[in-house]
Amino acid sequence: MSPALFLQPTEVLCFLFHEYKTITLLENNIKYEPLINTRLPKHIWISIK
Repeated sequence: MSPALFLQPTEVLCFLFHEYKTITLLENNIKYEPLINTRLPKHIWISIK
């Protein structure tokens, strides 16, 4: 298995923000997981350029 399968969502987003110049959120109404003391999005739709 590829090591990329074990990355956390925050690690993936951090990588994308460092590697690509333009990342755009495609949805304004983000729904979050129902957890206490954290705000984890259920889905994030982005455009990478």
